[in-house]
Amino acid sequence: MDKKMPSTEETVIDSLYEEQKKLKAVDLSEAVAAFLELGDLRNLLVHENFAAYLLEKTSEEIYKLYRQALRFVGYIEGKLNPTTVGESS
Repeated sequence: MDKKMPSTEETVIDSLYEEQKKLKAVDLSEAVAAFLELGDLRNLLVHENFAAYLLEKTSEEIYKLYRQALRFVGYIEGKLNPTTVGESS
């Protein structure tokens, strides 16, 4: 059984595929971190005095976290219910 060496094209495709998987993992980990941070902020607001608690983030920063966290929610939805579209972008 002689193994055929992969062509340059196959090597490039494999390399791009691995790079895409790494980028997706980084993107997912950022989305998870944003989701967890929003949960922490929510808990601080709810369990501390909501009216007196001073957020250190601007509304823009919180909205950015929200948009990042949506990717995680879409990912989980896709894993739990594969018949839906799945991951949102």
